[in-house]
Amino acid sequence: MARPIKLPGWGNDDEKGNENWNENENWNEDEKGNEDEKGNEKGNEDEKGNEKGNENEKGNENEKGNEKGKEDNWWDDIYERLAQRRVLFLQGELDTEVTNKIVGSLLELSSRSPADIFLFISSPGGSVTNGLSIINTMEQIKADVQTICVGEASSMASLILASGAKGKRRAFAHASIMAHQPWSNKLTAKTGILSVEHKHMDTFRADVTKLYAAKTQLELRVVERLLEMDFYMTAEMAKAYRIVDEIGGPDHDEMFGRKP
Repeated sequence: MARPIKLPGWGNDDEKGNENWNENENWNEDEKGNEDEKGNEKGNEDEKGNEKGNENEKGNENEKGNEKGKEDNWWDDIYERLAQRRVLFLQGELDTEVTNKIVGSLLELSSRSPADIFLFISSPGGSVTNGLSIINTMEQIKADVQTICVGEASSMASLILASGAKGKRRAFAHASIMAHQPWSNKLTAKTGILSVEHKHMDTFRADVTKLYAAKTQLELRVVERLLEMDFYMTAEMAKAYRIVDEIGGPDHDEMFGRKP
């Protein structure tokens, strides 16, 4: 808006107070008000922009979530299809969830058919009781379980590997196998709960040692000496100590050349 022109004869020119009827201040305030309105409008636009940006971010997060969900479903579908072909995977630590899945799958597949089940192993081991649960199930079912180490088989996972059907235990050429005894601290196991726990672990230790001896057909004293500390083996060494029978994977046609 254009600023008005002051015409001569308006008021007394000598009266500065009248002349300065605060026109400058009034117009400054008007201009300031207009600037504030523009600032508010700009602020509203910024808020709308922020809201739009937040909506875009939320949309991107939803897209990422959908993509991850699709990827998880894709992997689940693969494992499900392989399980239908009697191919199972023991991956990661031997916790309760993994153990329950393996035990349940072994029982279900064996109830369908006495054909061999293929258990691929890549695990650092875990709970002794969980490992024994899988081994007990493998020995109970009618189907032979072929064990194959594809990455590592450490601690209880190595005993599961050795517990496969005789002549059907394998390790890939670059696989790593490690065996040892269940561990407990004798120095702190003096009285009370620690003493009970130590005695319980001694029982587990004896059972595990006897199982290794039975599965490898090595003398008990030899196995006890091997398991005193972490005993790392290559695939060749694992074969020499009879933890596996062959180096390499199972026959492809044997796994996939038949109907599930």
